[in-house]
Formats: sequence, structure tokens, C-alpha cells
Amino acid sequence: MYIRDLKKGDKIIFRLVESYRGPNGPRQRTVLTFNELNLPKEQWKELANIVEMLLSGQTFINNNTDIIDKAENIVKLIKRKTILKVENQYDKVEIVEKDIQNVDLNSLKHTEVRSIGAEHVALSVYKELEIDKVLKENGFSEHQREVAALSIIGRLVYPESEKSTREWAINKSGLDSLLNTSFSKLSNNSLYRITDKLYSLKETLESHLIEKERSLLNLKEKLVLFDLTNTYFEGNCSSIPGAKFGLSKEKRKDCRLLTLGFIIDENGFPKTCKVMEGNQSEPSSLVDMIKQLEEASNEKDRLFKDKIVVIDAGISSESNLKYLSDQGYHYICVAKNKPFSCEEINQLEASDIFSTQDKEIKATILKKEDETYLYCVSPMKKVKEQSMLESFTKKYIRDLELLKESLAKKKTVKSYDKILEKLGRLKEKHKSISRFIVVDIEQEDNLVQSISWENTYSDQKDFSYNGSYFLRTNLNNFNEQELWNIYSTLTNIEYSFRCLKSELAFRPVYHKIQVRAESHLFIAVLAYHILNVIRTKLKAHDINFSWNKTRELLSTHNLITTEMKTEDSKIITIVQPSDANEIQKRIYKALNIKINPINRKIIKLP
Repeated sequence: MYIRDLKKGDKIIFRLVESYRGPNGPRQRTVLTFNELNLPKEQWKELANIVEMLLSGQTFINNNTDIIDKAENIVKLIKRKTILKVENQYDKVEIVEKDIQNVDLNSLKHTEVRSIGAEHVALSVYKELEIDKVLKENGFSEHQREVAALSIIGRLVYPESEKSTREWAINKSGLDSLLNTSFSKLSNNSLYRITDKLYSLKETLESHLIEKERSLLNLKEKLVLFDLTNTYFEGNCSSIPGAKFGLSKEKRKDCRLLTLGFIIDENGFPKTCKVMEGNQSEPSSLVDMIKQLEEASNEKDRLFKDKIVVIDAGISSESNLKYLSDQGYHYICVAKNKPFSCEEINQLEASDIFSTQDKEIKATILKKEDETYLYCVSPMKKVKEQSMLESFTKKYIRDLELLKESLAKKKTVKSYDKILEKLGRLKEKHKSISRFIVVDIEQEDNLVQSISWENTYSDQKDFSYNGSYFLRTNLNNFNEQELWNIYSTLTNIEYSFRCLKSELAFRPVYHKIQVRAESHLFIAVLAYHILNVIRTKLKAHDINFSWNKTRELLSTHNLITTEMKTEDSKIITIVQPSDANEIQKRIYKALNIKINPINRKIIKLP
């Protein structure tokens, strides 16, 4: 065997070639073609020799671990290529009940272990959503559809960069076996190109998934929820027009951002998403997103008629609420400011307040002009806020004490104007609590003599930190619990964003091109569609694991390749899944999919 390099266009490919004697004399044939070989040319022959010895089962001595590792990887690819070739003809082979062979037990070894558990679950839902059908109808070739499945499912099962996903597909995952293909020749740029191509079908895929999820899961779609999140870039990214400095959700003030707006239903299924500039303000994005959804749909009435738009306080500006009302939409949100005073709330009769059974929430309805307000009090929220209040107060007073102590030290600033500046900075730093504490400064000849403070406005402070909040709506025919239940569905979108951020490699973004950065986010959204179908089906069977936990539980279901030598020195290769454990069987049963997605194959290799 030897290695030959060949220039193909702008690329250089490598071929492992072996010589053999055919009927017409000596010939050469290509055993394997690969795109990368990070090894000096003078070591190619040594690598080819080791590969040949590994294939024939010979023992050898070599201390160059780099060459040995490369040789072992090449041998794996050769065997997978051979196994796949046999698998393609496997249906034509007659399978007998018994196949008794005399084998050398000392030769038995597991040559490869690949994960298939999470891949099997994700691929089953991918097929159920008929994403492959949409891609085929829009001109994707078979190979492009396989790489698209890898891109989306890979983001769900192995959420890493496109480069890492390629390495995972080649070396760790059994997804190619589930798809009856091979990713061994996958180029570095294949996943980048396919994400761009998928993003070009954004509206088509979104419309298809809306209809498919609606029919598949019998979605009611009574609510429309809207929110924003953002992701940050690693690197400068000045070449990306939409990458702007803004308020980072991850406190990454040093990084440029991109913003993703989401419209989903009450079950957490996305209806549309839009990538916006990183400095996008939350209030100004709502109208654009709703208009986009209306324009993208030929059935505006079906999408929005009788729907209730649920938004959080960051988006509920007066102009947005007016727009929703003028367009005939119902809305419900958290009021930015408490519209009723402490005295007005204290005048409510106890009979107007009720507690829900599943949540410790007390609520009562109040009317003001053309809107309805729901005053809610949560004992658990009150405990949390009181703890926050205590912590904020301690930190502010500690800083005031340090400022006071500095007056007694030599060579410290005591100027009245300078102390006022320092106090102003402290008030800004602790603005959530400083308005409740009055600070008094005594000065003489423009020098500060003492600083004192007093806790005041206790009623206002208690009112601000008593675990209460107001919901604001233009709905008039719902009772207290119904209004609270509607707004509580906003937790679905919070779950969606948590999944994107922590489970689907939404952050950070490494791309340097605008469309590719947007494609990266869109692939995460497509993966989330699959995740939410899995989550919904599992919840229906009382399985409430997070996707991270589910993925971990499925990680031990693997595809194992075992080799052994027969008495006459032939090599038998057995490819079969490991047995699923009880929790894996429970998950598969809840999703109504096969326990073992791949039948056992016994292959005699020459």
C-alpha cells in the first residue's frame, strides 16, 4: 500500500492505494480517499505500511503515536466502507436462524462503538415532521438531504460548531448508519453550505412545520407569545452589519450581538423567528415581527383571529399596546409600573382575593379606564423579594459606611461637592434601594463633617417588595384564575430560550459573514422544533426530563462493531446495537419508535 496526493481543482485529496495482481497483470486500486492528512510526505509510506499490518492483524512495534492514531482512524474508515457496502446488499442475503462458527476467543475485540440513542429519537421525529420531503420538493439532492439531517440533528444531539459536528459524525455518531449512508468523506465546508441552503428556505420550512405540528399534535393555538433574546460573537465581527454592541443577556458587554425575535404558541412551538440587529430594543421589535408574520401568511385570520398576544414588561410599551388594540388584537402583559397605590390595594376586601390550588397565588381584578388589571400576590415571590431587599439594603449601607469612615482618615476627599458626587454614584449603583433611604450630609466651610441616613417610606418599600405585581389586559370576560393561567404560559417561551441557549449551541457565534451567522441561529430553531415535539410527547406519558437529561440517558445506547477470527483465519464482523435499558425502552415506547433501530448484521470480511 502507498499514499498518493492528487490535485482536484483548488483542493488536494489523498488516496490510499494498494497493488494487486489481476488477470491482466499488476494493477492498482484505491482503497480509501480522504481530504486531510496532516503528516510530512516522508512518513506517508510508514503510515501505509502500518495500515496494511493493522488490516491483516499483524503485530508491529512503532513509537510514533501520531502515525499509529492516524493509521487506526484510516482502518476504521476502511472497515466502515466495507461494512456499508455489504449492508447495502444485506437485504438480499438469506438470514439463517443458527450460524455456528469456531472462533478464536483471544481474537475477539470491539473495534468501534458509536452512539445511536439520541440520534434515533431525533431522526424519528425529523422523519415524522417530513422535513426531508420538503427539502426534496425544493431541489435538494439525496446527499444534500443527508447532510441537512446531520446539520439539524447534530445541533440537537451534539450541539457544537459545524467543524466539531463534522468530526462527531465521522468518528463518534451512528447517525450515518441510521440514514444508511456514510459521512466519512464529508468535506469541511459541507455543513456551512447546507446551513446557508436551509436558511434560504426559511419561510417554506416555517409554514410547513406550523401545519405539520398543528395536525400531528392537535395544537389549539389560542395564544401568541412574543419575546427576544440575543447571542454574542467571539471576535471582532465588524464585517457583519447586524452585529452591534447592546445589552447582552449574558452580560458580555465586550462582544457584538445579534438579536433573535420569537413568536410561539402556548405549547412552545415557534411560528416564526427573525434575526435583528444586536442593539435592537425590545419595544420597537414587536410591530415588525407581527407584520412579518401577517405578510408571510395567506391566512391572517386563521393565525391571529381570537388569539391573545402575551408579552413581558420589556415589550409592553404604551405604543405597542395601542397598536395591538387598534389592530383588534387581545393582549396581556405585566404592567411596567404599579397603576394603583398602596392605599387603594389595602382597601380591597379579603373576599375579592382567592388562592389557586396548584400555585400559591392570590389575585383580584381591578378596572381602570378601558383596561382590566389583575393584582397578584405570590407568597413565594414575597420571600424572594424580601431576601433581595435585605441584600440590597446591606450592600448600600455598607458603601455608605465606607464613605462615612473615609471622613475620619487623613488625605481623603472631604469636599462637599466631591462627596455629593460620590453619593450620586452610590445612588446610581444601588438605585433599586437608594430611593427608600434618605441620606443627610452635614458640612461646614464646604467640608463634610458627618454623614447619616434613615430608612423611610416603609409603606412604599413594602409595597414594592411584597411579592405583588399587576397583569394588564384589554380582555374583559375572564376571571382571575383564567387571566393568571393565560399569562403563566409565558414560561413556555422562557423554556424555549433556555433550550436554545444551553442545549442547542445558540451561543456564542463564531461566523464572520452575516447570512452564515443568521443560518447558525436558524438551524438551532429547526433543532428546537424537533426538541419540542419530543418534549411534548414525553410529557404526555409523564416523562418530564429536560433534553440534556434525556440525551444523557440515551447516550449509553450504542452501535457496536465486534470482530473475531474463525478457525480458518477469516474475519467475522458483527454490527449490532447494544440492548436498550429500561428507561430507554420507556422513552422509545412513549415516542412510539423501535427499541432497536438497526438489525444485527453478521459480515464475513475477506
